[in-house]
Parts: sequence; structure tokens; C-alpha cells
Amino acid sequence: MSGNVWESEDGQTKRDVCARTWYWDHGVAWLNEETIAIGGIGDDDDKIVDGARIFDITSTGPASPEWRSDWKWAREITAFAGPAGRFFSDGKWLYSASKSGMSRWDFKTGIQTGHIDQFNPTHHHLGAGELAQLSEDVMVRWVLHRNRN
Repeated sequence: MSGNVWESEDGQTKRDVCARTWYWDHGVAWLNEETIAIGGIGDDDDKIVDGARIFDITSTGPASPEWRSDWKWAREITAFAGPAGRFFSDGKWLYSASKSGMSRWDFKTGIQTGHIDQFNPTHHHLGAGELAQLSEDVMVRWVLHRNRN
């Protein structure tokens, strides 16, 4: 608290994850304290395809040639096609919720491990281990895991 109050903006730990001008309001989820999933594969908003890019924010990697090389870019671990819409994570899986329903992904391998048709959650209660969807004045919940406490 007595150090650089702007650490996340200009300090040693600042990381730029990926530069995608004009590609806003797409899936993003912290997978754990060091890893983040960003929705969409590619850097050009006209050419981005559905999928997830996985980044380790504790280490740096090279920037795309067209972007600033003097920034500290988070290292991209992997990318895989498929996930679209909102992203959620319970620390073990990446969940994507789109019009077709909710899918579960192994974010280490990129393999889809499950799908629930017509369930499009908008909220995640991490402590309760639940995803929730509000549909015509009815809340539908899906239990990801029982509370581990």
C-alpha cells in the first residue's frame, strides 16, 4: 500500500495481454491467479474466430509484429477454437456460454468435455460453485461443484 499505487498501470507487474483494436465485450475469465482466458483467436477484429487464447500473466512473451515491442506482453500458453460468448471458470475448467448453450473445456488441452443445450448463464457464484441464468422470471442454476469449504 505504501509503494506505487499505480502499479497495475505502469509498474513492474503490468502486463499487456493481447491487442485487439475494436474487439470489445467478448469472453474473458481468470482461470487461476496466474492464468487468464481471452475470447477470440486473432488480433484483427475482422478476422477473429471463436476460440480461447490462454495467457500466463506472470511471464512475458513476444508481441505480435504489428504491435508495440516495448510493452511487457503476457506469454501466450495456448489457443484453441470453439469457445464463444461469456467465459467462466472454477479453476479447473473453462466454461463458455453462447446461444447454443454452455460448454465445458479443458483449458490445458483445448478439448470440449461437455455441453448443455439451452443453458446460457450470465452469472457465476464462485463461492457456491454455481452458474445462473435468468429466463422469463425464473432463475436456473447449475452446480459446478459442491462448496469445498
